[in-house]
Amino acid sequence: MENKIYLRELPSYTKISETQSRIIGRNPCFDLGELPTKKMQEEMASYILSRSQQVCVIVLYSELAQFHKLCRFLQQCRKGSDSLLDEKPSVWMNRLKGWMFMEGIPISRQSKGIYGSVIVLRAKELLYMERVLKHLKPEQDIPEQEKDIWQLDRLDIPYRNNLIKNSQSVNFTRISQEGIREELKRGIYLNLQGEAIACVQKEMTAMRRLSRYLKEQQPHIQSCAEI
Repeated sequence: MENKIYLRELPSYTKISETQSRIIGRNPCFDLGELPTKKMQEEMASYILSRSQQVCVIVLYSELAQFHKLCRFLQQCRKGSDSLLDEKPSVWMNRLKGWMFMEGIPISRQSKGIYGSVIVLRAKELLYMERVLKHLKPEQDIPEQEKDIWQLDRLDIPYRNNLIKNSQSVNFTRISQEGIREELKRGIYLNLQGEAIACVQKEMTAMRRLSRYLKEQQPHIQSCAEI
């Protein structure tokens, strides 16, 4: 049995257009055999299949380059680890930065904003590794403000609740773009300290609509900095 995940075999592939099908090409796949251990292969398979339910196939196709680089990195720098859970995320991230430096891969990139300003973004390789590690990390070990669903009483900040409609949580799961979701978390965390929860929930509704529009019309956009 082949140890590969083919894009054409994913359920979301049926939703792409003819133009997108031509962009993807004949039959690209995530070759899990490029990873050094069976456990890492299982972990990456879990991540890729989960990711395929969050983003369109075109985004997965664009992430193949990061997958191949991650496989090369783990082949060279795993240092005896059989699983990505054998080390703390900070250890993996520091190793990856060191490997990227040795390979001549920049750890940041520049993007032009809509008004011509230059924005510095973190390298896609680092963001990819962070997403993988976050997927594998047990939920109870994640700080509340980093989770995709916040329980407001577990945050370390005071907030102004609505006396009529009592809100207990903020849900980010319907923000499908990973970068926008993380940017929104930082903004909402600040807004909660000065705005009533009702205002924050209205902002969340607006961002969910934007996320849905971008997913349908501009699937390549994954960060507000790219708009």
